[in-house]
Amino acid sequence: MCLSLVLLLTALMTTYLTEVVARRTRTSVIAWANARPLLFWAETGVFFAWMLFLIFLCGRPRRGVRLVTVPALVLSAVNLYKMDLRGEPLLLTDFGQVKEALLVMPHFRLTPHLYLFIAVVLLGFLLPRLLDRRRLALPRGKRLAAAAGTGVLALAVAAGALHAPLYIPQQTDLLYEEAGWVRALWETRPRNLLKRPDGYSQEAVLSVLEGSGAEPIPQDAVRPDLFFIMSESLFDLCRLGVLDMTADPLSQLRALQERYAGADYIAPHLGGGTFYSEYEVLTGYRAEDTPGALFSDRSTTEDGMATLATVLKDAGYTATVMHPNSSRFYSRDFNYKRFGFDRLIFTDTGLPAITEKVGPYPKDRPLLRALLEDYDAHASDGPYFAFVITYQNHGDYKYEYDRRDILVTDREGMQKRAAENYLNALLEHVEAVEELLEALSRRERPCVVVLWGDHAPGIGDFGLEFGRGSESAPYYRTPLLLWNNYGADLGVGEEAVAAYRLGALVLKKLGFRTDAYFNWLAELTPDLVESQRMIEEEGRIFADEARYDALDRELLLLHYDRLKGEGYWKGAVK
Repeated sequence: MCLSLVLLLTALMTTYLTEVVARRTRTSVIAWANARPLLFWAETGVFFAWMLFLIFLCGRPRRGVRLVTVPALVLSAVNLYKMDLRGEPLLLTDFGQVKEALLVMPHFRLTPHLYLFIAVVLLGFLLPRLLDRRRLALPRGKRLAAAAGTGVLALAVAAGALHAPLYIPQQTDLLYEEAGWVRALWETRPRNLLKRPDGYSQEAVLSVLEGSGAEPIPQDAVRPDLFFIMSESLFDLCRLGVLDMTADPLSQLRALQERYAGADYIAPHLGGGTFYSEYEVLTGYRAEDTPGALFSDRSTTEDGMATLATVLKDAGYTATVMHPNSSRFYSRDFNYKRFGFDRLIFTDTGLPAITEKVGPYPKDRPLLRALLEDYDAHASDGPYFAFVITYQNHGDYKYEYDRRDILVTDREGMQKRAAENYLNALLEHVEAVEELLEALSRRERPCVVVLWGDHAPGIGDFGLEFGRGSESAPYYRTPLLLWNNYGADLGVGEEAVAAYRLGALVLKKLGFRTDAYFNWLAELTPDLVESQRMIEEEGRIFADEARYDALDRELLLLHYDRLKGEGYWKGAVK
């Protein structure tokens, strides 16, 4: 009885401490416990049951308790770090990106919270001191039998806590606030969403694609050389008015958008998740719908899958990807081959070393110059398609950087330095893009440049927050430029374009209608951004939610057919 009471007290303390660290405030935990008492006690019950099971299993009370409290508190502290770096809580899907996270972390300054992290881990070791050092005074057989019984109890408690009905919108920040840390972590686990849809059949697929069938490219169609440039953290803070700055770093980009064509790009993620944008633009699939895309594992891509690259290759293009990082990062070496690219140019596959840096990151000007050199060297190979991923504006932004053409007047200390670093690096990036456009304008061959920002920067460095619900919606919009040197009208006719539709719209503007799915996607409205149903104003989801849901089902039907199904889409007719 005494052991049970001490364990219950320890479980309560573990729940309280993990929630305090994850939420940052004690008052939030108390408010949650009062508003959602069943979820609070369910989380406590999970800790209690697993402690009891491990104690019987190993026979040492302190060891059993530490095997629960230490991991829980460590993960809660990791959540705190992620909130600072990315502005979002820890997701269970993040564990698929542990390798990438370990490579990125050295670029961030984590020292301010290092002591807190150490304190949290120490708490995990100190809590078991509530127990004495003795082993359980039970024969081994009885102890293992008790372990089996409590193991069943632990599983039952966990199943009840993790599967009880939740009537909470699947917005991660709201999940953590309302459901608690353990349940929210479980709700964000990677799930195979791309299952065989109800009603999947040839008739159903062809009915959706009716009128979108493949068409041959006209004989007189222009096949311009294509440069898709995904700009790291290209974002318009000036438009939002959240910082007082002495100049607009994107003034020249705005002028280019007005002279040629521009819109907003709706990114699939905030403050990070570069591969999400790559995946959506190239495949036409929403990352959140597609198994593996959330953490870029190799199950995401299929041999022979149809992508923007394969459509262009069928039109006679060569396909090149270029990025000043390792090809193994996010398994790009594997995935880009599956995407259909002919040539992969990374730091470990032929890209010349870039020694010019902004902080720890290679500058974009030498990268774009290397792109131009590669283009000139392969101009005789036929129409050229390059997908370029820049790196200069990656966070964190608290590095040493001398350029100060733009000053921030409403921040002090490290927040001021970080904001000025980002804005001046952004200005330098736009100058590098202008240099590339000027060079391409002198080429006799027709060229098209599509430039967009993959996601908003980690604005926590600047003392800002993304906000929640509709408050976060503006941060999903980044600048999009469509430039050409031969007088083509590339205006997409839309105020904002979701990532997974961008490639389809470019194909439409070029007159390349050889893929039924991309043809259908180019005409699709409204944009279906599953993770951002809060884009409509005043808390509404969509003006016509029934239409949204119908299109959502159609999109998943086509995703399944193209990636896992029978490929009925190939039989679509005009």
